[in-house]
Formats: sequence, structure tokens, C-alpha cells
Amino acid sequence: MRLTYIFLLFGFWAQAQITVTDASFIKAGDTLRLLTALEPSGVVLGESGENKTWDFSSVGYDEVTKTIIRPAMEGADFQEFPQATLMAATEGGDVYFQVTASETRVLGIVGTQGIPLTQNVVPRYTPPLVEQRAPINFFDVLTADINLGASFPADFLPPELLDLFPIKPDSLRFSQVGTRLDVVDAWGKVIIPGGEFDVLRERRRSIVNTKIEAFLGFGWIDLSSIFPLPGVGADTTQQYYYFAEGEPGPVAIVEVDPSNTDIILSVQYRNLGVVSTYQPTPLEVTLFKGPNPATHNMRFEIGAEFGRVSVEIISISGQVVYRQEGLSGMVEIPLPSLASGTYIYRVSAADRWLESGPVVIQH
Repeated sequence: MRLTYIFLLFGFWAQAQITVTDASFIKAGDTLRLLTALEPSGVVLGESGENKTWDFSSVGYDEVTKTIIRPAMEGADFQEFPQATLMAATEGGDVYFQVTASETRVLGIVGTQGIPLTQNVVPRYTPPLVEQRAPINFFDVLTADINLGASFPADFLPPELLDLFPIKPDSLRFSQVGTRLDVVDAWGKVIIPGGEFDVLRERRRSIVNTKIEAFLGFGWIDLSSIFPLPGVGADTTQQYYYFAEGEPGPVAIVEVDPSNTDIILSVQYRNLGVVSTYQPTPLEVTLFKGPNPATHNMRFEIGAEFGRVSVEIISISGQVVYRQEGLSGMVEIPLPSLASGTYIYRVSAADRWLESGPVVIQH
């Protein structure tokens, strides 16, 4: 009797957990519609293990993105990546992939998602960055190398940045070098607005060192040793990918603070056409007064009833690129330091989220 019970229990466990195969790889013709909630509340990741449930049905969203997957040869920059089989057209540029029977690999990026401050450079991953593997199962442990880089003439930089150099450099190079540890640490069910999926959860922890160097005639110099640069140096990120069999790409991605995984930085999930009920109550007046697209400034009118507020500008990758606190009345936010592209603005007072929306910055 006990032996029969053990076999029955084992049989249930074996059927409940899934294997994710290459049927979940992206393919030409896919359109990935995603919603992203920035710093959502009420999200609990829980421990690793078996038969878990992750409920993201009420996290809301701050931004909407759409990515179209096409054959690589249709890309304007296919000649830069002749080994590519697919390309993803995103708002921040084009990403070129090489898809094999066991891996989806990122070869490089063209556009504003690539190297900060310039759109004229094509960074490449050497070797290609593994974005997804198959098959994957519970308990799998995998590693990936991260090595993104490119060199470019100094004239590609805006003149106001070149003026900061005591000696004008001949050229510059950008690099991101690091490693990523992937562990399939749990399986279960993920719930998002409009659907539920049986998934494997893959924890990804990356340690990457970003460096910008200048060639000054006598050798390469790390620019961060001359003046402070935002975004350079060593950085650790931790994300949880939720993969479902037969669904292209992850169903959801949760990014956490690597030093405290209880702090949720963002939740991205598949847009199934169902809007979450967790949204800020619309205000009687709109705080953002334009312009949109914005070129030099963004204007906000903060009424006395809101007290002092904070304004954030957030990139499409979820990074806060501008923040100012203690604002009231008629406010102008200067934009010359931000690259052209699509962003999200967010206005909040104390712990209350007042207003957010997309804004296009064009210089």
C-alpha cells in the first residue's frame, strides 16, 4: 500500500512539472505585445521549489511595448549580421538573433538600445549572448558569457561632450563584459490578466562591468578615471524568467533588487488584451502639459492640492533616467541630457502615484 502511494505521488509530480522545448523560441511572424509595471506593489515571488503559483493579475502597468519578429534578411542592417536568422523591430532599435535547434542567441543591436549617446555604432556580442535555451527542466543550471562591445570615432559624440576632454580623443570604445548564472529554480503556474500558464521559472543573475575608454594617442584611458560617468562600472542584476511550453519568449519577467529580492523593480508580462483593474484614479486635470513630442523641455502644472510631488522619466528598459523631487506650481523639466526615444513620465506625491504616460523625446 505504501509503495503504491509513493508511485502515485511520483507520477503526479512527473506530470505536473513541464519541459520547455524549442517550441517556445521566437519565430518570424511573431508579434510580442508586452506590458510593464514599474516598482509594482503586492508582488510576492516566494521560494524556489515545486508546484508554485505566481499571481501577477493585479500589478497594473506603466508602459506598453510591441516587438515584431521578422526574417533577419528583411532588416536594414542585415549585412552587419550575416549569420542572423531573425530580427526584432523594437521602439529602441533592431535586435539581431541567430536561432539554432537548442539556443536563441543575440548577435547585436542597432539603434538607441545599443551604445548610449550615439546611434551610429553597431555593438556586437562576442560570443553571441544566449537569450534562451531548450530543452530546459527543473533543476537545470546554466551559464552565459556577456561580452558586448564596439569602437567608434570620437566625432560620433555630441560636441558638448567632446568639449569636456582636455585632449580630443582619436576614438572611443564601449564594452560590457560579465557573466550570467541561470538556474531553473521552480515550476508552477503564473497568472496574468486574461490567462494562466504552466511555467518553469529561471532565475538569472548577471554581473557586468561597463566601461567607456578613449584613445588619446598614447593608449586607451578609462574615462571614468577622468570624470564621473553615469552607468559605468560593475553592476549586478537579478531577474526571474517564466517560460511556458509553446509560448514564444517568456510569459513574464520579474526584476528584483539583487541585494534584497523582496524589492520588486519591475514586472513585464504578456499583453493578452485584458486591462488590470489596478490603475491610478484619473485626475480631474492633467498634470503633464506637453509638449509631446518634447524637444527641449517638458512642462507640468502641479496644483496646490497635490502638495509637493516628484517627477520621474523612465526609459523603455525600466531605468529611471531623471528624477526631481519637491516640485509644485508650473514646472519645466530640461531634456538636453536625454537621448531621443520613447520614455515614460511618472508623477507621484509621497507614496501616491498621481499620473503617468508615454512621452517621445526628439532632439
